Amino acid sequence: MHLAGYRADVKDYYQAFDLFVCPSRREPLGRVVLEALDAGTPVLASATDGPSELLSRHGGDLFPVGDVAALAARLHQHYQARTARTEHDLSAYHIDTVARETLAAYRELTA
Repeated sequence: MHLAGYRADVKDYYQAFDLFVCPSRREPLGRVVLEALDAGTPVLASATDGPSELLSRHGGDLFPVGDVAALAARLHQHYQARTARTEHDLSAYHIDTVARETLAAYRELTA
């Protein structure tokens, strides 16, 4: 494992990952989960709100928040299975789509 610290070119790193792990105790959206999915990297995340919703739509693996034994077991499973990379349609999360939908909601409210 290598901890590279802050990197401006983080998207390049996702391409090199065999697995992305997000063990957050709280994660309302999980932007990093979206970035990993966008790169096709398999995702293992704690079952917080954001990752649970994202991975239920796009695939991935969850473990209970704070459950170190479950995390270790899932890591071992992914290591043995060599989980494959996959492509995901994440267009619903693109900034242009989100901005358009937000503006439409505001226009509807003010009309």
